[in-house]
Amino acid sequence: MQDWLGAEIELYAGDTKVQDVIKIQPGEEWPELHGGGGSDFRPFFELSEEDSPPDGILILTDGWIAWPSTPPDCKCLTLTTGKDSPFGESVKIEV
Repeated sequence: MQDWLGAEIELYAGDTKVQDVIKIQPGEEWPELHGGGGSDFRPFFELSEEDSPPDGILILTDGWIAWPSTPPDCKCLTLTTGKDSPFGESVKIEV
């Protein structure tokens, strides 16, 4: 995977709960991800804001998930194959 503008990435992988939190430094390979079945993003948003809000959140989803009732305190971009995000920007993609 190509560096993402030299940024450290904190990757949250899971389904209805956070399965892994992985910090990826620039130039490191992306790990194998775990999870599957059902989708509830509320635990991800809660965990991402425990210490301090991230600079931004990128979500990959079909859109059929449980969203938090309030938007995060940062920019949010959702790449979706289905429903749009209730906050931030959504971009439809085909897979």
